[in-house]
Amino acid sequence: MEKVWTYGSLEKAEAAGEMLIRYGMSPKLDGTALLVPAEDAEKAKTLLGIADEEEERQRTEPFHPCPKCGTADPIWFGKRKIILLVAVIIAALVVGRIVSASFWAVLAVAFIILLVGFYRIPEYECRRCGHRWTREPRREV
Repeated sequence: MEKVWTYGSLEKAEAAGEMLIRYGMSPKLDGTALLVPAEDAEKAKTLLGIADEEEERQRTEPFHPCPKCGTADPIWFGKRKIILLVAVIIAALVVGRIVSASFWAVLAVAFIILLVGFYRIPEYECRRCGHRWTREPRREV
């Protein structure tokens, strides 16, 4: 058996071992060290290197990149939607008391205002180019 990789945690070592099992190898764990038969060592190192590169790419890939310029860290405007929700509820209660309108009519108007507001208020704004967007663009697989 040849030592292929040593991980910082037992969970990561077990995950790597499970991946090698899926590829038909028979790894063994010695603490956090991953051991494979000598004839599979190069293949295992290649597979683990690919897995580590993929994990690194996913970790460094921005979560909400700007669809226009690709800047990684947009400003989140979701708090505006929460403020709108609170404002419409308060306004509906006040208007319902003053006008003596039917509770259901005021609730229906408030619901329509919320729908329009939630649809129109952008979720993110790019720090660099100022582009605003609401929905995440679909990623091609």
